[in-house]
Amino acid sequence: MEKIVLYCRSAIADENAIDVQKKKLISFAKTEGYGECEIYCDNGESGSTFDRPAMNKLNSDIRKGFIKIVVAVDVARICRNIVIFQEWADFLIKYGVRFIAVDDGMLLQ
Repeated sequence: MEKIVLYCRSAIADENAIDVQKKKLISFAKTEGYGECEIYCDNGESGSTFDRPAMNKLNSDIRKGFIKIVVAVDVARICRNIVIFQEWADFLIKYGVRFIAVDDGMLLQ
């Protein structure tokens, strides 16, 4: 079953920062009529690499064809390196996954 994933990340283990992101993403998902979404969170994980538990699960689920849309508060929650982000964007395109960065107003289809 294809799903919509809300992705949160904080470099410093901070439940408050994660909760703020979750609330914003859940509100966005409701406004867009997405219904039930799964939330993947990396708390206390650097954005300089994709080697993080929830990101690894996300990428694995994308490869399996389970994910239709990934939503994050902003691009920096995904990655802090534009070159690595571009590689990930190409990966999403390859698997037909849309990406939305809410605060950045970015939509990748």
